[in-house]
Amino acid sequence: MSEENNKKSPRLTYEDVVAAILEVKKSGKNPSINNVFDVLGRGSRTTIQKHLVSWERENGPSTFSDDRSLISLDDAIAGNFERPDMIIPGLKAGSVGSIIAPGSTGKGFACIEMCIDISTGSNLLGLDLHNPAKEDQTLFVTLEDDSDVLLERIHNITSHLKEDQIINLKKRCAFRSYYGRDMSLLDSNLMKKNDLVESLIEIGEGKRLIMLDTLRRLTDADENKSADASAILRILELVAHRTGAAVVFTHHTNKNSTMSGMGGEQGAARGSSVLVDNVRWQLNLTGMSEDEAKKNRVMPEDRGKYVQMHASKMNYGGGQFQGHWLKRGEHGILKATKLSGDLLSSQPSNNLGGRKSA
Repeated sequence: MSEENNKKSPRLTYEDVVAAILEVKKSGKNPSINNVFDVLGRGSRTTIQKHLVSWERENGPSTFSDDRSLISLDDAIAGNFERPDMIIPGLKAGSVGSIIAPGSTGKGFACIEMCIDISTGSNLLGLDLHNPAKEDQTLFVTLEDDSDVLLERIHNITSHLKEDQIINLKKRCAFRSYYGRDMSLLDSNLMKKNDLVESLIEIGEGKRLIMLDTLRRLTDADENKSADASAILRILELVAHRTGAAVVFTHHTNKNSTMSGMGGEQGAARGSSVLVDNVRWQLNLTGMSEDEAKKNRVMPEDRGKYVQMHASKMNYGGGQFQGHWLKRGEHGILKATKLSGDLLSSQPSNNLGGRKSA
């Protein structure tokens, strides 16, 4: 075999597959996996299938008889497919997850710090999320806070970063505020706003993680109705599929869960159960209860400074855990902390299954 043939073919992109689809259609044929593969002459049928499904979502209804959904047994047996790529333990690239918390718990800070930890290795949250072998790019989008608030938060967080981490922050993290603007991706009649969806996909290109704060501001539909909740999640799945990034939205807990101290449960999210059932990963943030404060010998006046992370749902593995404690310090910055009681303290490599640096 020649040296040229030994070279690995370039990775198939969504644009490559779309170009082949259009060529197949132009010839009067059905854009099946095999027909698209014949035009491309390279790549795995599994990758082609993934992009075909994404293209089909934008270009007409599915049929059960087409072969775009057919799993290639040859690829499965030969191992000719990409292994699950975890951005955060349990959170797969190209999937949708959520962070559920009551108001004023610190979910905005948690999201910003998670992006920074992944891209820079700062490890503020103590979860060892950074993979030094990768230059992971992250995007945080807020619709709740204006740019001045976001600027101040980033400024205060950077005082805890080393010089090389700040360099990586500038290269790998992006932050956007759309406060005061109508950025709903779905209207009250369940009509998708294609221009806004495509623009979100555009700014998400090349990112490994896209954080969206909050879900309620991304849709005009009724979050309590299963059809409405399914519709907005399908749009976020499309964004995840097209960009290849993990898409995580923030959402509030329902009143009953908050009042009963059940904010760490899977079903704590406000609205339809679809918002829990259809995501692949869910992280809950809760404040410290009076009992937890006593058990950990935390003074009553300090109880409000503590936030616990619960991985309440991980469809793709990564390990469940009871809790991971954070302490809110100056300017609201959350940092991992150890407590004296018998609850799980912040052992970074045990709780979320965080990566250890090589």
